[in-house]
Amino acid sequence: MIKRLIILFAFFFSISFVQSKENTDSIFTIAIGLGKQNLYLQAITEAQKALASDKSRGDILVYIANVYSWNNQNDSAFTYVEKARLNGYLNDEFFSSWLNILFRSHQFENLLSACEVAAAGGYGNKEDLLKKKMLAFSGLKRWDEGILLARNNEPLIKSMGMEELYAEMIRNRNTNLLTAAYTIDFFDAKDPEQLLSAGFGFRINKVTMELRANGANRFGLQDLQLECDGYFPVFKRSYLYLNYGFGFGSNLFPQHRIGIEYFFPLWSKTEGSLGGRYLHFAQSDAIILTGHLEHYISKYWISYRPFLVKMNNGNAMSLLTDFRRYEKNGQNYWGLEFGIGNSPDDHNSLTQNGTYNVLNAYRIKLNRNFLIRNVSIVRLGFGYNLEEFQKDDYRNRYELGLIYRFRL
Repeated sequence: MIKRLIILFAFFFSISFVQSKENTDSIFTIAIGLGKQNLYLQAITEAQKALASDKSRGDILVYIANVYSWNNQNDSAFTYVEKARLNGYLNDEFFSSWLNILFRSHQFENLLSACEVAAAGGYGNKEDLLKKKMLAFSGLKRWDEGILLARNNEPLIKSMGMEELYAEMIRNRNTNLLTAAYTIDFFDAKDPEQLLSAGFGFRINKVTMELRANGANRFGLQDLQLECDGYFPVFKRSYLYLNYGFGFGSNLFPQHRIGIEYFFPLWSKTEGSLGGRYLHFAQSDAIILTGHLEHYISKYWISYRPFLVKMNNGNAMSLLTDFRRYEKNGQNYWGLEFGIGNSPDDHNSLTQNGTYNVLNAYRIKLNRNFLIRNVSIVRLGFGYNLEEFQKDDYRNRYELGLIYRFRL
């Protein structure tokens, strides 16, 4: 008789346990669905109902922690992380969620410590551990440690598609930049023209500066110009560009070149600017109004830049349009430029009299920019110009250009 009562009791207990578990799972499923709809408060309420019926469910504790974090309530999230830990729910799901919550709350020092704890606790996702350590070093601006970690795990970095984060850390550490550029132009029946420049860029706090020397060999003449560019942050995403250049010979470059432009965000992935240039020649001056509008669409970038030029001998307008298709790392791209009229920012638009060329021109140029070992950038360019060299007389210009940049 007693044996039958025990069997009967066990039978009813098992049925009650199964029904309770099914009820808990059903409520938890509803909570997960609400979380996917970004209905975070409702998701937390339903998940807590499920937890009330079974306080041993570590998966529910971790889920509630995640939802709180998604809703930017990280203090509450860590409360449930701690409950899951005390509950002994120490598996890959726990460690992954814990590391993500620490990253979202920008607790980078704690994130590094947690990575060590997770690795010692048997967390099997090596890719996630590497990524979180890299992000923590980046957030702490500990560039050397992050770069060393990436170099020691280079195959894994490539397989995870984290080359851009690695390259960004190198750019943030190596803020000095050496630049060399060479352009040669060929004509139908005329000696080639050459332009060479060398520059050194550096950063002081948040200000970026570049000193540059430009040399030209055109029309059987040579000239030298020294320039200085400065980029000064104004607000969070806006900055001021200032430029000054001095021409020594004043026969191929202006005696004085002054530039000022203010760059500012307009809306998501869109930037604009307004500014001007002043060119002082031996025989005349040029005042230029300019600006630009650029926009990113997925991996594509497009920019428009008009110029309105006012000179003693007349006015002129020009327009440059630039298309780019970027690759994964953000440094490699193909570019295509279109131009109508002569650009005041192009040294080739100056005449042999040291004045700005207001005649017509039509230009197309193909560019290829690529990164080498994260410290060198090479840009190759090939362009074609149909340009007016005197009134109603046109000629063909073929341009080859090379720019090399090296980070120190």
